[in-house]
Amino acid sequence: LALAVLAHDLLLAFQRAQSAAARETQARLLARDMELQLLRLQIDPHFLFNSLNSISALTHFDPAGARAMAIDLAQFFRQTLDLAGRERIRLQDELGLVQHYLAIERQRLGDKLATAVIAANDALPALLPPLTLQPLVENALKHGLRPRDDGGLLQLEALVRDGWLHVAVRKPVPAASLT
Repeated sequence: LALAVLAHDLLLAFQRAQSAAARETQARLLARDMELQLLRLQIDPHFLFNSLNSISALTHFDPAGARAMAIDLAQFFRQTLDLAGRERIRLQDELGLVQHYLAIERQRLGDKLATAVIAANDALPALLPPLTLQPLVENALKHGLRPRDDGGLLQLEALVRDGWLHVAVRKPVPAASLT
């Protein structure tokens, strides 16, 4: 009888430990998702205001460019709203958002911005949180390309290795940081 009570207590302790570990994992995931949502809330207005200012400036000397930029901006936000309610989206959909973002930035930066998006076919259906890549690309442009007079190549690569999605955003490294 004592052995049965001991086994029962051990089973209950084990179940409590598993439950606590599951709650901790859930809390970490929730915290991470909240951080991503806060980041999105910070990025969207900044990006929108910069884009609207660029469209306004383009209307004077390049009306066709302003129109193209307005269309890309509308497409970007339309897709963002369509995908916003989802926890995860395919890399292929995320790359579509990034392409609209880059089209807007090409209008702003002109010949200073060259881009290359390289995604392996097996990486395209991989799932990730919406708007994961756009902040990385925006940061690479802001800190890597815009400060350079000659601009450069922004390269985004995605591949699957050992069952994991690997994404890299590469930008030119300023000469000052090489010394």
